[in-house]
Amino acid sequence: MIVSQASYELTDATVDSQIITLQASGANVFLNGGSPKFAAQAIRKASDIGWRPQQFLAFVSTSIGAVLKPAGIDKSVGIMSIQFLKDASDPRWADNPGMRQYLAFLKEYQPKANPNDFIVAYGFTQIQTCEQVLGQAGDDLTHENVMRQASNLKDLVLPLLLPGIEINTSPTNFYPITRGATQPLRRHFLAVAWRRAWRVPIVESFGGGPQHPPPLGHRLSSGPCRHPW
Repeated sequence: MIVSQASYELTDATVDSQIITLQASGANVFLNGGSPKFAAQAIRKASDIGWRPQQFLAFVSTSIGAVLKPAGIDKSVGIMSIQFLKDASDPRWADNPGMRQYLAFLKEYQPKANPNDFIVAYGFTQIQTCEQVLGQAGDDLTHENVMRQASNLKDLVLPLLLPGIEINTSPTNFYPITRGATQPLRRHFLAVAWRRAWRVPIVESFGGGPQHPPPLGHRLSSGPCRHPW
């Protein structure tokens, strides 16, 4: 049951008042759909006022370096999210060949870009997907053929995709990524990392597949997000 919703404007200084309103609703599940800056504020404020719902964080704001550390790692432990890309600020990927390729690309072509920014990593992956489509199209770069190739991507593995996640499209399914790994945040001594819950079946999402909603009877709030859910 949704008991409260809140939104924000990009010009807002903080989302503190929205979090206080959501806490007052009595919700014990919080869907944090904020962009990185506001998601970090929401995490920090909820902790500061002693509101401890089960929190689910939008995948666009799962960066350890850009969101969780600014919010406070101790305030972020236990948050659940879903992800399909490797995080440049996660130490487990430091020596990963795909991550090295990504960082080398940024160093050469976008040295001012923040590698920890999800949008940067997502853009890098989009570029590589587009490259694959154009490669399949060959010399026939008509609209019809490009669309045909875009809807026929098969088991495409890209450097920043998490292990086990591939890109597949078809003429009846234009969602390139329909799976993501559920992950709770944990802190172990001085190491901070998302723990991929590989023992949990990868959740079908984004394309209308099976979902795992909060258990019945939980009181749900959503926000902060650019528009109410």
